[in-house]
This record gives sequence, structure tokens and C-alpha cells, in this order.
Amino acid sequence: MKNPEVCAVLRALGHEVVNLGMTGREGEPDLNYLHTALLSALCLHLNMAEFVVGGCGTGQGYMNAVLQFPDIFCGLLLDPV
Repeated sequence: MKNPEVCAVLRALGHEVVNLGMTGREGEPDLNYLHTALLSALCLHLNMAEFVVGGCGTGQGYMNAVLQFPDIFCGLLLDPV
């Protein structure tokens, strides 16, 4: 599970983290890349966030989905370094 690790690093760097992804809690609904892309676009358009870290298994589905929304720019990092 990458979500907790990404959140921990961002918090350690002093960023405020609002985790809208899957946290692994019991009974939590599964989200796919389409859901997370919509959540990302909403957060950015409503000025709830200045920057979003998102993804899916490979990241490509999320990237293609989120780029369908107006004024959203997305890049794909293939290497975590």
C-alpha cells in the first residue's frame, strides 16, 4: 500500500495532507482511477488544494482520466527517485 507512505513523507516535509484516497480501513469503499481523478479535479477547482498527488496501479489511467477535466495539468513519474 503506497498511500500511507506517500502521506507520511509529505507530512514529514511540512505539507498539510488531506487524504481522499483509500486508507485501507475496514468497510471503506474501493476507489478506482476514475473516482480519484474526479476527487482531484474537484479539490483543485474548489481551491481545497493547490497540488494533488494521485495515481492508480500504473498511474497512466489516473493521468488520462484527470487530464479530461478543464484547467488540470498532470505529469507521470515513473521512478520514485
